[in-house]
Amino acid sequence: MIKFFRHIRQNLIMENPPKENSRAGKTGKYLKYAIGEIVLVMIGILLALQINNWNEHRKNKISWRTYNKSLIKDLEQDSITLKMVTDHIENDSIALEKLSNRLSSKYANNDTLINIARYDIKINSKAYRPPNNKTFLAMQANGIVELFDDKTYALLLDLHNIQIIAESVIKTNNDRFYTLISNFVSKYSFTEFTVINGPLAENAWKNVDTNDLYNTVQGVFSTKKMMNRYTHLQYMAVLVATNKALAQLRKIQNNEF
Repeated sequence: MIKFFRHIRQNLIMENPPKENSRAGKTGKYLKYAIGEIVLVMIGILLALQINNWNEHRKNKISWRTYNKSLIKDLEQDSITLKMVTDHIENDSIALEKLSNRLSSKYANNDTLINIARYDIKINSKAYRPPNNKTFLAMQANGIVELFDDKTYALLLDLHNIQIIAESVIKTNNDRFYTLISNFVSKYSFTEFTVINGPLAENAWKNVDTNDLYNTVQGVFSTKKMMNRYTHLQYMAVLVATNKALAQLRKIQNNEF
């Protein structure tokens, strides 16, 4: 294309040739030539920038599509896992409620308390399950995430913030519960963590301080109930935000292809 413009410039100069012995004519000819070269250089630079911008945009678009597919896979797996975790918490809460009802029955006695403490208490709390956010963080780092429209970007950013809050709350709740359970295990031996069995274990449970055991079990159940409630709320908030972002990303993918 530069050759094309140069050819036009040469034709314009040849159409109005200066007089051979005219200094002004020679100066005008050189001036036209210099201006023409400057114009050609400017046109070349503008064309190069335009082509470079187009090529960069094309590469970013290809990269964005790849990241979008990966992000969808991450959120799909997160959605499945979060549903499993929330179901687990709900089932654990139901089991805890049944034990509480047994202890609250008018027929409950010290043997009921000892049997539940010894055989029925389960440590069903699970460690915090971090999200699959590597793709999103990579998109943030290289600026690809900014290629999303405002609505999609806002959904992804909200999800990321909710994940951070959930992690803090859930880990704090788990730490408190594990501390309480550790104290319980150090004082009483129940089935899940029994090491010593036989006559020694039987004697230990026969001579147990039931008032202290009652207060300890009450503390474990109360803490577990509170932990399940707030942990479930946090996981549900993440699940809802995950499904919203996932639906939006799928919609974009369908429109792209």
